[in-house]
Amino acid sequence: MEDKCRFCESEHKDIDGMYFFGHWICRHCLEKIQKRLEESQYKVGD
Repeated sequence: MEDKCRFCESEHKDIDGMYFFGHWICRHCLEKIQKRLEESQYKVGD
């Protein structure tokens, strides 16, 4: 398991986050991913 965020390389100990598909991701990046997923869902529905 990695000690850095998969996307922004932030240190594990500094920020909270979670393991997602085997990669640790900080909360900041998780929120960005979540927003992007929500936006893409809306576009598909149009």
